[in-house]
Amino acid sequence: MRNVFFVTMLCLAVLVACKNETATQTTLTTAQPENAPTSTGITAGPAATLPIIPLEEYKALAENTNSIDIVPFESNLSMSIPDKASCYQFVANHILDTQVSEMPCTKPNGRIFFNKDGDSILEANIYYTEQCKYLVFYKAGNNTPLYATQITEQGKKYFESIYGANAMQELQKLQSGNQK
Repeated sequence: MRNVFFVTMLCLAVLVACKNETATQTTLTTAQPENAPTSTGITAGPAATLPIIPLEEYKALAENTNSIDIVPFESNLSMSIPDKASCYQFVANHILDTQVSEMPCTKPNGRIFFNKDGDSILEANIYYTEQCKYLVFYKAGNNTPLYATQITEQGKKYFESIYGANAMQELQKLQSGNQK
């Protein structure tokens, strides 16, 4: 019963963070990150070599993605956005078209999988700490960084509900409760 309460509270926190996305149906599932990277191969410093996502690719991502999976690396839980309209809203409201000027973090917090009909079309490592609030994009199955973009203010609120200090404590409680 206690686990159901925490899962419900976590879902509510995620939904509140996405207050303008009334169609978003965020589902929590258990997952084991297969290859959670410890580093991306990107060194700290200027990110001038990583451009923002080109407009055409950004539009294609928004229009073609019909499910999104968000996998935090410090947890065995994942979040899914299972419908096309909510995926469009996620792309439009969380990915900023502003280049990252500095990339001081070397370890990502999680990965986003942008999927079309079950196949990943683009992936992004999430860097969300006090110093870092950006995404680094990769072609599916390839670990060569292509693009880096800042996260929007709405995206920061969303990721705070996943990676903030209180959120991580709640996730740890859920994990320890599920292992009993």
